[in-house]
Formats: sequence, structure tokens, C-alpha cells
Amino acid sequence: MRTYATERVEELLDEWQELLRFRKIERANALKQKMNDIAFTNPHLIIEYKLIACQHAALTEDYDQVDKLLDELAADEDFFTNKQRFYYYFFKGRSAYHAKNDHLAKEYYDKAQQYLNEIDSELDQAEFYYKQGQLNYGFRRSFQANHCASQALKIFKKYHLDRRVADCYNLLGLSCLDLQLYEDAETYLHMALDYAKKLNIQSIRAYAAHNVGLLYSDQNLSTQAITWLNEAVKMGDINYVTAYLLALEYFKTNDVSKAEKWLHEGLKLCKSANNEVYPMRFELLRALFLDKENFEKVYRKGIDFFRNRKDWDFVRDYSRELADFYYSKQEYEKAADYYRLSFSASDKIKEMGALH
Repeated sequence: MRTYATERVEELLDEWQELLRFRKIERANALKQKMNDIAFTNPHLIIEYKLIACQHAALTEDYDQVDKLLDELAADEDFFTNKQRFYYYFFKGRSAYHAKNDHLAKEYYDKAQQYLNEIDSELDQAEFYYKQGQLNYGFRRSFQANHCASQALKIFKKYHLDRRVADCYNLLGLSCLDLQLYEDAETYLHMALDYAKKLNIQSIRAYAAHNVGLLYSDQNLSTQAITWLNEAVKMGDINYVTAYLLALEYFKTNDVSKAEKWLHEGLKLCKSANNEVYPMRFELLRALFLDKENFEKVYRKGIDFFRNRKDWDFVRDYSRELADFYYSKQEYEKAADYYRLSFSASDKIKEMGALH
């Protein structure tokens, strides 16, 4: 272990954090190794070291290490400066978000927000806005998600962080899509594609292409949707959501063989990912296009499944489809029941947005 003067340690910590802000991972990894060999004696600098190590682990998606460091830091919480409190709560929130505990993530982000004015780095502020935007989008607070993404985008563009710029354009596009602002969504998503091509990172290009496919699917533009979704698949974006959308769009265009292929592929992907939601969506898709004799029974089962999970988006959409089915058969009482359920689910979605 080496011992350095306090000023030199502070310089190295600042350099390490700056490399992380600009996502220069190789150089950050090398400096991290150097930092690991330093004998820290100043308690304040130990806290700084652990917080920057959290930032490093989060950037490299090592959330086991993030949680380990946060547990160690918890014992020193009473000694944090306000600036350190921001980073501590921000990383607690990011860990919770990664663990899919969005409500807990919001609690920590709200705590971090109280200390945001203490933060000098615009890039750290931008990262916080972007993460807030992601969370708001998950809570169906699309206006707020859009606002956060716009704040983050301005800063990331200023510092030419193209990867984060692409991420912001994707988030802006998805939030506009949620608001049915299709022209804006298309503009943002194609900007995301442009940046993804510039970066030449397959995963980002695939994600952007998937989102463009989702945009066209939402507008019932099946040919365009299929083109972009297949483009995403070519670039490695093969998951149960893409498979579901391809199955749906092929069914819409009466290409049943391809639709069935993606339906079967999607179910396999659900199994490998241990996903419980999309097998039901695939079952409902099959009932809608292939198993019309059992359509009513399967849809009732599916709606009950999503009600129990409080997945109100799906309750709203599938209840409306079942209501339309009953209305077409002149079973108006049943149709009214499911229209009411669809409206009730819409209210639940609005409540969720208001609560968060």
C-alpha cells in the first residue's frame, strides 16, 4: 500500500471521477487499480473513495459491488457532507431501480433531489435528470419524463457525450409515443438512430430500431413496423417484446406462418428470461387470431390475470377489445361491463402518474 499527501489523493479522486463522467472506462479502470493500492487515512477521503467506486461499479453494471459499498457507507452517513448525501442517495436509487423496485428508487431520488444544488458537475446533474426521466417514464408520467430527458439532453450535447445523447433521444421518443405525439416521437427516435449509427454500437442501434418499430406498430403501420423490428433482430435485439410485436404485425398482414414462428420463438424467450407476463400476452394473441372459439374465455382469463398483477395498461387495452367483441355481438350488458373496466383501468393509470 502507498501513502500520498492529502492534496495528491484528492487530485487522483477528481481525475478518476472525471474519467467516469466522460465514460472513459479503460483509463478509469487503470486509475481504479492505482487507487486500490493507496492507504487512506483521512475519513472524509475514504467516503469520497467509496462513493466514486460506487459510480464506477454502477457504470460497469456491477450492482453487487454497488450494494456492498453502499452498505459500508451507511455506517458513516452521519458524517456525510450534503454533496456526499446526494451521491449516496442517488446510488441507492440507482441500485433500487436496477433491482426493479421503482417505488424505493423514487424515495431515494427524492432524497437526492434535496441536495442537487450542492453538485457542481453539470454532467452529474444531467445523469440525475436522465435517471429521473427513466423512472418517470416507468410510472407513466410521460410529461415529466420528457422534461427530465430534455434537461439531460442539453447538457450531454454540450459535452459531446453522444452515447447519452442517443439515450436521451430514445427516452424523448418513447415518452412522446406514450403521449401519442407521433410526429415528435418519430423525430426523436430517428435522431436516436442517427447517433446510434455514428457511435456504431450494435446494442444502441438495435434498441433504437426496436423503438422505431414500436412507434409504427402503435400507429398500425405494419409494413414499416415489421421492417424496423426485423432490423433490430438483425442487430441482435432478439427478446420476447420484439418477438411479440413481430408476431402481432405479421398476424395483421395475414402472414400467419411468420406470425406463428415469432409466437413460438417469443414463448421460448419468455421461458429463458423467466418472464411471467408475456406468455399470457402471447396466449391472448393466439386467441385473437388463431383460436377464435376460445377468444372470450381466454380474454376473460387474461384480464383477470392482469387485474391481479395491477398491470392496468393491459387491463385497459384487453378490456376494451373484449368490450368491442361483445358490442359486435349485440351483447350490450357484457360490453358495458368491460367498457367500464377499461375506463376504470385508465383512471388507475392516471392515479399512478399523479401519485408519483
